[in-house]
Amino acid sequence: MPQAIQMALYALKRQYGKKVVLNSIASGTTDYTTGVVANVETSVTIRKAIVLPVNVSTWTNPLLAGYLLEGKGKFDVAKRFVILDNKDIQSVDLKLHYTLTIGSDVYNVDSIESTMDDYGHIVTMRRIT
Repeated sequence: MPQAIQMALYALKRQYGKKVVLNSIASGTTDYTTGVVANVETSVTIRKAIVLPVNVSTWTNPLLAGYLLEGKGKFDVAKRFVILDNKDIQSVDLKLHYTLTIGSDVYNVDSIESTMDDYGHIVTMRRIT
């Protein structure tokens, strides 16, 4: 990883880093006599994921800086963006069925985009609780 990108990720982690828990249902079984469903969940904790603040994440496209400056963006208060460094999630294969827990808030994953040189992932999520 080029040093400039590594330094930028480190600076963002220092400023916006929060503990994030990735939750996934690994398997599920159903008892057909009682109808009870038993799910086995797996969790992975990331100590410092870059969680963009609400005033950046509420815009429908935070990458369009011109719209931010001109006030032309649209608000979506339930939508947030998280940047995950590949060093932090080496053993995780990110999928859309994951939920993310940040503090007491739980989010569904809307989309996952890899960065251009595969240094990390930009996760778009929507709050469910």
